[in-house]
Amino acid sequence: MKPMLVSAYTPKSISSDLVALLDYLKIPQVIVVGHDWGAAIAWRLCAFHPNRVKALVTSVLSFTLPSRSIIELVTTLSCSASVPFNPPAKQYLPPAEVATRAPTLGYMEYFADDMSTQEIEGKLLKFFNLLYRRPPQTLTTNLASSANDEETWYLSGRLRRLLFSGQSSRRTDLLELPEMEVYLRSFSSTWEEKGSGMQGPLSYYRTGQLRVTEERGRQDEKEIHPSSQRQNIRLRPLGYARGA
Repeated sequence: MKPMLVSAYTPKSISSDLVALLDYLKIPQVIVVGHDWGAAIAWRLCAFHPNRVKALVTSVLSFTLPSRSIIELVTTLSCSASVPFNPPAKQYLPPAEVATRAPTLGYMEYFADDMSTQEIEGKLLKFFNLLYRRPPQTLTTNLASSANDEETWYLSGRLRRLLFSGQSSRRTDLLELPEMEVYLRSFSSTWEEKGSGMQGPLSYYRTGQLRVTEERGRQDEKEIHPSSQRQNIRLRPLGYARGA
């Protein structure tokens, strides 16, 4: 059963869980590979527990200078496959502001709202059909004007509207029926075979203020950056070519 408290899902807490797992397995050091949101956790694991990491591999992007926040980066590179190292935030940025600066992250505003847990649990099949879909054949720079809301479900306000639209979403062809059943069992909180529900997966998006608080006082990127001489961690960022 996954923890129910939001505080259990901050990068620092998850890093501590990973170290506890290493202790249990009696593994002193590991080579960490991180992709997408997993890369964000991988960077923090190196920062908070550098003595447990032998080397770090993140796909696509590496350290981002303080002058370019992750929001600026996502806005500039609308198609990326990972998350760079982001220095400790100087102030909390509410999800609504994140969605304004980076429209493709608009779904975070809904995920950060406590009400989304029960709402999504009540419409899991539709939720997964919306998320697991192939990208549109034609990309448009004007996302807000897209005629197909399902193709741009990630924009602010659209996911909740689609879930409660009363219309059936096209069944995803990325998951076979047995695979979909596993997802439904795993994330349901009402089925006879109870899963852990959506509280855990959504809690990460509700930790913004907590992340700022727990890293307060470590504003110098040299202090927390894993590549500092003090921490001596080998970094291996992997490149990505658009259209590759």
